Amino acid sequence: MPLSTQPTSKGASPPPPDKGKDLYAAGDYEGALKAWEMTLKSIGYINSKDAYAQDSSKQSEIDEIANRAELNAAQLCLRLRRWDDAVRHCDNVLKRHPLEAKALYRKATALRQKGEYDEVRK
Repeated sequence: MPLSTQPTSKGASPPPPDKGKDLYAAGDYEGALKAWEMTLKSIGYINSKDAYAQDSSKQSEIDEIANRAELNAAQLCLRLRRWDDAVRHCDNVLKRHPLEAKALYRKATALRQKGEYDEVRK
C-alpha cells in the first residue's frame, strides 16, 4: 500500500497526497504553497514520533516526499519573488542531499536576485 493510505502503529498519519501540484496548475499559488508547507509540517510531526524509524523503505519514501515538497515550494517562492523563503526551502533539501542540483540552482537563483553574489559562489 502507498504511504498515503497506511496508518502507522504509533498513530501518526502520513502526509496528505500532494494537492499542491493541482492548486499550482489552477493558478492558486498561495493555496499550493500552503499545501506543500502542510505536507512538510505533517512530515516533521511523523519524523518527531519516529513513526517509520524501523522501516527504512517507508522512511525513504517520506524523505522523498519532503524533498519534492521543499523543491516545489522553493520554485513557487522564486515565482512569487520570496527570495528568503526560497533559500530556506533549498537549504532544507541541501541538509539531506548536499549535491541536489535543483536545490543548488534554485538557491543560487534566489541569492542572485537578492544581490548576494558572494553567497552564490560558495
